[in-house]
Amino acid sequence: LGLASDDLPFLDLNGTDGKTRATLRLSEKSRPLFSMGDETWEGRIMLGAIENDFRSTSLTDWGLQFTGPSPMRLPASIGMIWDSASNSFSGTLTVHDVRGKVLKAP
Repeated sequence: LGLASDDLPFLDLNGTDGKTRATLRLSEKSRPLFSMGDETWEGRIMLGAIENDFRSTSLTDWGLQFTGPSPMRLPASIGMIWDSASNSFSGTLTVHDVRGKVLKAP
């Protein structure tokens, strides 16, 4: 339990090896993100606010993301994203298979 270097609060649960297994944090906009992992990598599953650096809107996407060992690998996600064209939120589902094929709805 503490404050990160940017003075944002966090709560970490560590395994016996000292690696973080679960963490609850607040973003720069004070939105929550809960993340769970194992001894292989942190952040296997993330639930909460998904904030992009390039977004200028105050609205935030929310979702559940499953990640792989590489920080750029996102095999599956389900969430609610802001659609500026319709000026509303919409649901989304994205799944990547091992060959790189992507199933995305809508």
